[in-house]
Amino acid sequence: MCMLSFPFLNAQSNYPKGKAKLIEFFNPAAKFTVPAGKTWYVVNIFSDCATDIIVNKNDPGTYNYNEVRIFIKSINGAVLTDIDKKKYGPVVFRGPNHERVQQMPIVLPENTIIEFIITSGDWSSTVEGSKLVRNDNLKAYLNVIETDN
Repeated sequence: MCMLSFPFLNAQSNYPKGKAKLIEFFNPAAKFTVPAGKTWYVVNIFSDCATDIIVNKNDPGTYNYNEVRIFIKSINGAVLTDIDKKKYGPVVFRGPNHERVQQMPIVLPENTIIEFIITSGDWSSTVEGSKLVRNDNLKAYLNVIETDN
């Protein structure tokens, strides 16, 4: 079972005029390059699932859940998140607790290469106890405004 949740921006935000894009992605294709002569304003990133709900078979009516988090994996080749090494960079989506993420917009100049990683699992109070894993079964959406330089 999957719970959906959408973090929305304040409707009073002012963004430059440009072409709005909604780009669907999965982990194997989560790397993007801002075209030459363009600037991207990343206004939102969200997953198709905020949390995996697991019903407790031994205790009906109760459940546990695995958080879904999307991290910035790298920018221009600089690794910010390495799940295997338990190195966690900026979180751009966190379900179901959206208030603890990187503030938007993220402004990316031309030729910037940014890569994301979609994860799910149990986040511990310590990095060492974290059981977040790469989740290739989920998809996510990158919402950008593309402007001319």
